[in-house]
Amino acid sequence: MQSLEKQVDYRSFLEQLKGVQQRVLLLDYDGTLAPFRTDREHAFPYPGIPYLVSRIASLGTRVALVSGRRAEEVAALSGIRPLPEIWGSHGLERLTPDGKYSVAELEEHHLSGLYQAALWLSREGLTRVAEFKPGSVAAHWRGPQPARTSTPAFARAINASNWAGSVVSAPIGVVLLVPW
Repeated sequence: MQSLEKQVDYRSFLEQLKGVQQRVLLLDYDGTLAPFRTDREHAFPYPGIPYLVSRIASLGTRVALVSGRRAEEVAALSGIRPLPEIWGSHGLERLTPDGKYSVAELEEHHLSGLYQAALWLSREGLTRVAEFKPGSVAAHWRGPQPARTSTPAFARAINASNWAGSVVSAPIGVVLLVPW
């Protein structure tokens, strides 16, 4: 069987990095540093990842983890010490290595939209799959699910409910509701 992966030689790129004054490494959490898990509270990094990321940071590279998860959730799950910079909730939250936390402020109509999304999930009996974050409401399911909560059925139901915001769905079992 022939491999379809393109073989890339990164040596020249890595050599160029040696001479730069500043480096930054942005790393996604779920599906990159940690595997997707049915129980999302157990999505711990692959073996060796916390050490490697800490080592890269200790050599002078600014490391930032980015995630759709809440920033403090990534901090707790990652096991990376010292704590790197973390951008959570799709960029709305920032947790700095010294523990300072900031979150973008949303306009009143966006907050109202999130409230409407939460009400809709509650009416549909789907709060068990809901994750409420600054700036979005996500509905997650992993593994077997009832037909009415499959990604396409869920997205159709949201659209039929006159949801005024955006619906972003992914084949991995998540629908993200954002109020803009």
